[in-house]
Amino acid sequence: MKTSRINLIISVILLIIGTLSLSYASDGVLLTATINNKSLIFDTNSLPANATITSATLNITGSQTDNAVEPFQIMLLANGLVAGSLSSDDWENNIDNTIELDASKLNIINNQIQLQISSSLEGSEYLAEILPATATLLLNYAGNHGVKRSSNRSSNPILKMTAGAAYSVVLKKDGTVVSWGLNDYGQLGDGTTTNSSKPVKVKGLTNVIDVDASYRHTLALKNDGTVWAWGNNVAGKLGNGSTTDSSTPVKVVGLANVVAIAAGYEHSVVLKGDGTLWAWGLNNYG
Repeated sequence: MKTSRINLIISVILLIIGTLSLSYASDGVLLTATINNKSLIFDTNSLPANATITSATLNITGSQTDNAVEPFQIMLLANGLVAGSLSSDDWENNIDNTIELDASKLNIINNQIQLQISSSLEGSEYLAEILPATATLLLNYAGNHGVKRSSNRSSNPILKMTAGAAYSVVLKKDGTVVSWGLNDYGQLGDGTTTNSSKPVKVKGLTNVIDVDASYRHTLALKNDGTVWAWGNNVAGKLGNGSTTDSSTPVKVVGLANVVAIAAGYEHSVVLKGDGTLWAWGLNNYG
C-alpha cells in the first residue's frame, strides 16, 4: 500500500514537471480583436514569418438577447469552416467564455485571422442576437528560430492564459503576470478596483510558474513553492487568514513545497510535493 502511494506521488510530480517543460518549449502571442458586428478580426503582424500555429485559445465576452425556446450552438467560423463552438447554455449576459479552437482552420490572410460568429438557429420562432464585447486569441506556434521576428512582437512570450468571470490573466515566460477586464474586487491585482480594457501588471509578483483564475480570485504558484492570491476573499479563499478582499497578491499562510494549484468558485486547492492536498475557503458542500 505504501509503495503504491509513493508510485502515485512520483507519477503526479512527473506529470506536472512534464507539463511545465512542454509549456516552456513553445512560443506564444496574445492578439486582441477588432470587433465589427459579428466579425472578430485579429492582426497577426506580431507572429514571426513562416510560423505554424499549433494551438489557439479564444477568450470572448459578450451578451445576447435570447428568445430561443431550446439550447442552440454558437459557432466560430474561419473562412466558412467551423473552428470552434459553445452552447447557448454557457452564453449568458455579461459572461466570459474560453474556447479551444481548431488551429488547422485558422488561415492567415493579409496578416489577419478573421472569425465569424454564427448559430444553428433557424426559423422565426428561434430569435437570439449574439453581441460580442471583447475577444482575445492566444496562439502557440512553432517555426524556424532563425526567422527574423516582427519588431512589434512582445519580448516576453506568453506561457499560460486563464480566465475568471469577465477578466483574464496571462503568465509571461519572464515569470510576471498581467491581467485585464472586470476589477470590482481587485481581481486584476494591480492595486486598484478600476476595470481595465488593456493588460495591467499584477503588482509585486516575480518568478511565477503557474496561475489559475476562478470566479473572482486568482492563485499564483512561485518557483520557491509558495502560493499567492488576490481578488475577492469571501470565506477566506485567499488563504491569508482574513476575509478582506485584496487588490494585490497576498501570501497563502502555512504552505510550502507546493507543486500544483487550482482555484475553485469560492475555494482554493493545492497539491504539495509530498502528495497531500490542501484546501480552504467555502465548504458548504464539503
